[in-house]
Amino acid sequence: FNQQNIGNTAWAISRLLVRDRPLLDALAAAAIPTISLFAVQGLSNTAWALSTLRDCNHGPLLHAISSASIPIIKDFDSQALGNTAWAFACLWLQHSGPLAYAISAAAITPGA
Repeated sequence: FNQQNIGNTAWAISRLLVRDRPLLDALAAAAIPTISLFAVQGLSNTAWALSTLRDCNHGPLLHAISSASIPIIKDFDSQALGNTAWAFACLWLQHSGPLAYAISAAAITPGA
């Protein structure tokens, strides 16, 4: 799987409400080492997918998504900002504070 395949697969199984733990584990294992290569949509979709499934078991993946998103937050469009903020807010993750701050700053910046 490449980065787009991982994000698309996560999104698809969440839309179907498939809670397949081994599949999610495999996606997380494939995503974490390459998370810095993910496009904005892949980061946002993967976070959204885990949140839709109420999956708090993949904290390392969510932390990686947060860490990868912050430096490129200016590249997020309004949908990606909203979806990512929603995803992390729904899961009440401890490490989402810096990401929430970055999203807030990007949302009020003209052109974001």
